[in-house]
Amino acid sequence: MEFKLPPLENGVLSPEDLKFFYYNVGLENNDSLMSVVNWNDVEPFAKDKGIKVSELKCADDNVGNGEIKLTTLSTKTEDFSEALLRHLRNAFSHYRIVRNGDNYSIRDYNGKKLSMIGNVNAEALKEVVFHIIETKENFKNKIY
Repeated sequence: MEFKLPPLENGVLSPEDLKFFYYNVGLENNDSLMSVVNWNDVEPFAKDKGIKVSELKCADDNVGNGEIKLTTLSTKTEDFSEALLRHLRNAFSHYRIVRNGDNYSIRDYNGKKLSMIGNVNAEALKEVVFHIIETKENFKNKIY
C-alpha cells in the first residue's frame, strides 16, 4: 500500500517551508556574526525581489503585499537584517506563520505587543534570507 500526502491547504506550511524556517532561519540565529550584516547591503536585493521592510511604529496591523513591518532593538535601520531573522525565528517557533497560496502571512509579538507583521511572497522571502546569510558568510570569510 502506497501512502500519499494530501494536497496542502492554505495555512499549512509545506515540508520545504518547515525545513527553511528550522534550519535556515532558526539555526542561523545562533551565529553572533549575524549582527554584522548591514541592511543597507541587503535592501536593494530585497526591493528587487518585491519586499519592502520598514519600521513598525505602532500597533499597525495593516501591511500591503510584499511588505514587512518590524521593530528593532535600536533605532538604526542597519539592524533590520538581524531583527528580521530574529522575528522570523520567533514567529515560526510560536506558530505565527501561515501559508496563503504563494505568500506567507507572518506575525510576531513581544509579550502581547505586535513586533512584526508581514505579507510576502514565500520564494522572495527565502531568497532575501539566503542573501542575508550569504552576506554574513562573505564577511566571515574576510575576517578568518
